[in-house]
Amino acid sequence: MLIENPIPDDWKALQESIKNIFQEIGYSAETEKNILTPRGNVKVDVYAIDKSNVDEIKYVIECKNWNSRIPQSIVHSFMTLMNETGCNKGIIVSKKGLQKGAREYIKNTNIIGLSFTEFQLHYYDMWYKMKFSSKLDEVSDSLIQYVEPFNSRRTKETEKLSLKKQTSLIRQVNKYELFGIIVNNLVVRRLYVTEKKRYSPDDALSLKMNLENSLQGSYRFKSEFLRDFLDELTELIYRITTEFDSIFARNIFPEK
Repeated sequence: MLIENPIPDDWKALQESIKNIFQEIGYSAETEKNILTPRGNVKVDVYAIDKSNVDEIKYVIECKNWNSRIPQSIVHSFMTLMNETGCNKGIIVSKKGLQKGAREYIKNTNIIGLSFTEFQLHYYDMWYKMKFSSKLDEVSDSLIQYVEPFNSRRTKETEKLSLKKQTSLIRQVNKYELFGIIVNNLVVRRLYVTEKKRYSPDDALSLKMNLENSLQGSYRFKSEFLRDFLDELTELIYRITTEFDSIFARNIFPEK
């Protein structure tokens, strides 16, 4: 399960997708950036800065949604552009990849050539932790507290409910406990992932399957790509949380 559709409609869509992914992993990024060079102003497809690095790593990205491989002449011009804009790294994202001469040319340079699929895989682990897991952490706190085995606030508030509502609560906890555990494990896991244990598209597919199984077939995700899956999962978490809220006539857990 990739972050999004690896076949964009056109180069404009490709630019926008690359910008979005960079922004979602914490970079500053914009499309069609005008930069002053010794030859005057030039416009680059995507410009990004990793401000978390002490030296602020600057990226320039060329988007080529061509139906043919990129020749060496394009890569040579891109190298000149990268140097004149003062960028540290250059990425050429293309549909069909680079010609053999172009691939040879970029060896031992700060330029890499990637398809959009390869671009997504290159930043997949970081996106999963910084966007996917962070969003789940943001939206799932109340749900996790509703279903966890021991919660003093929930116990205190449950004692105020009628017997009928207490029974409804027990039924809801039993129904969604495993779902909440899986979501919580994902949120916690991102804090301990190392270079030796990275996220992958297979992780997302396993997560999707495990969440569906935890709901015993009562819900099937329709999403093909990870960003859409995140939206769908977020909406589902809100819906389930609202079911618990309705038993208490409010959300009994304070916001973070």
